[in-house]
Amino acid sequence: MDPNQNLPSGDDMLPFQTRDTIHELVLVPPPPAVETLVVGRELPQKQIDRLRTLYTQAVNRGFLGFIGEFSWPRNGTGEVIQRPGPGVISLAQALANLPADAPAGWKLAVIEALARLVDDLHRTGARLNSLPLDAILLEHDTLQLAGIGLPASLTRADAPAAEVPREAVHRCFAAPEIQSLHERRAGRAADIYLLALLAWYTLTRSQPTDLIAAGFNPVSANMGLGPAAIQVLQDALSTEIEARPRSAVELAGQLRQALVRDAARTDWGFACSACSHLGLGGRTNNEDTCGTWMLTERGAGGSSSQAVFVVADGMGGGAFGERASTLAVDAVLREASSWLPQLAGALVASDLYLRAFRQWVLDLNSQVMELSTRLGITGDIGTTLTGVHLIGEQAVLFHVGDSRAYLCRGESLTLLTEDQTLEQELIRQHHPNGNVKLAGRFKNVLLSHLGTSRCDPQVKALQVQPGDRFLLCSDGLIEGLAEADLKELLPAVPTQKLARTLIDRCQANLLRKHRQAQDGSLLRSDNMTAVVFEIVGPDQETTP
Repeated sequence: MDPNQNLPSGDDMLPFQTRDTIHELVLVPPPPAVETLVVGRELPQKQIDRLRTLYTQAVNRGFLGFIGEFSWPRNGTGEVIQRPGPGVISLAQALANLPADAPAGWKLAVIEALARLVDDLHRTGARLNSLPLDAILLEHDTLQLAGIGLPASLTRADAPAAEVPREAVHRCFAAPEIQSLHERRAGRAADIYLLALLAWYTLTRSQPTDLIAAGFNPVSANMGLGPAAIQVLQDALSTEIEARPRSAVELAGQLRQALVRDAARTDWGFACSACSHLGLGGRTNNEDTCGTWMLTERGAGGSSSQAVFVVADGMGGGAFGERASTLAVDAVLREASSWLPQLAGALVASDLYLRAFRQWVLDLNSQVMELSTRLGITGDIGTTLTGVHLIGEQAVLFHVGDSRAYLCRGESLTLLTEDQTLEQELIRQHHPNGNVKLAGRFKNVLLSHLGTSRCDPQVKALQVQPGDRFLLCSDGLIEGLAEADLKELLPAVPTQKLARTLIDRCQANLLRKHRQAQDGSLLRSDNMTAVVFEIVGPDQETTP
């Protein structure tokens, strides 16, 4: 946006461009349209009439309204699962109506929407002097800045700081240079400070007076946030203007990353190994794909760790199954450095996180279905997907299909996933009275996988601890390994060698069974893949 193009003039008007799109400044038109945009339809008529009169006066003074879009948390069916209240509601009211332990997901969305609006305002050559708490309004999926006090708060970015009455300091958020009685110039950095105060208030519900009493030091104010988030806000609340982030969006991004680091705080680390093999019998392509992503950071408050481990087994014949599994794993690893940590930082350890994770797997399913359309395939193309996402000392399992995840804790072995096959469904419905041998004929018939409208992801939180070992594998590995093999090898073999050892044992078992059969058949096995990882504590070494 060019701030010098088509701009009105006059001391009472700010430079702006009228925009019809979300995330841009919007010039609020005169009533009655302003009623729909800012006031809403659920207020009493008497209050609407009063606001209409006041807003008309504001419009005549060059009143500007701002609109931005953000997303309320939704479940797997797209329904909103948490909203502070119906109709128009102020941010202060929204926070008051939520439980103290409500997840930060929608709060971050509000902060980021505010950041975009502030930067849009700056691009027009304007800034905010201060912001009344009741001027931040939420309605449906929009965030609005509006109110009678807003026009007085708006000014040109290069104008001297407007004096804010001392009695208004407790009600408004403003930078020290704005609150000063001196006629010093206060640039856009004042709004960065303002946004940091709003973020602090939104995340902690603490009033500006608390921060004022602590000498504008978020550490002394006992914000209830982790050290990384406190460091980000402390920099943004610095009296040294040069120390603040350069833009509001930059501050919001730093804050989200800091919340992720705080959520991932731990002294734990990871050791892993992975191995994939074509299988026996002369196969020429491998439809299995696996991947690992690990990130350990050191900074304010110590170390943080995140990781994703995943296995996928494609289907579709030729190279199609390979493309499907590769697409799924690549998407998981790509999101591992962007969407997954951001989601975890916003919703970690909550039901919302699991629901959002399930929706994410369903989005991957749509991508695989789109691949089938692009390739012009009329038959089945798809892939299984089994993985674990770890952030700090928490973990989430996601699974669809018949690949498997096992947990080895000491001498105990636990199967974490359920095969989504017709065989397993028949056994579940009819065992022990049913014909289990008949059910075995359908072990390769998948009822759920990526690439079908029947995709039904299994997503659940896992309780993990140092020393835990996990095995993620395709069904080709289980074809040649008994539970006794897993109980023998998983606790004993060094993690770095374990994946290759499991593949070797699988092949040896299959060769031995084939020789014992002596039926003249050709030996042919499925692709086999193993990903093994271990959670390592600060004073722990991996199995020698």
